Amino acid sequence: PPAAPLLAPPIYRVGSGLEFAWRYAATGERPTRFRLFWHTAPFTAPAQATGQTPIVSGPLTYLVTGLPAGSYYFGLVGFDDAGNASALSALVFYNYDPVPPSFAIAFDRTSPAGAGPLLVTVSSSEALAATPSVTLSYGSGPIAFTVSNSALNTWQGTLNVGAFTPSGPVTFHAAGQDLAGNVF
Repeated sequence: PPAAPLLAPPIYRVGSGLEFAWRYAATGERPTRFRLFWHTAPFTAPAQATGQTPIVSGPLTYLVTGLPAGSYYFGLVGFDDAGNASALSALVFYNYDPVPPSFAIAFDRTSPAGAGPLLVTVSSSEALAATPSVTLSYGSGPIAFTVSNSALNTWQGTLNVGAFTPSGPVTFHAAGQDLAGNVF
């Protein structure tokens, strides 16, 4: 059989999936075709895996798409032209998060708020790489709204509603990027 290929950790391609790359072992017969296997727990044989790619040849890369969010172990098997299979490569662990964050906005008073400070709380469904960008619009174009971290995945800011603030609805927009690179 060919020597087991060396599997590198995947690269997350936002909106696409996990891109895998591998290389040949330093010694031994080189495989010409490959199959990637995965499971939610460590495994020692391909038959224990719950997912697999088709057998691929050509470039030493493959993009896995359609995986649900979760923690996975990946392993690779190489095949020679006679159909002999290599041993399973060393497993690579990856915590896959393809889901973008979502936001909720709450206020300390009900509408109509009236004049005075209005506490605005922005919550994210997951940890973010940085403070979210928040804008508001009422009458004119968007205006940056400053928020500060107040708790886990929670930011707050104060909107000073004054006597000269236009009356009517206010539209808030929040944007952010989670730790995996997904953007909302």
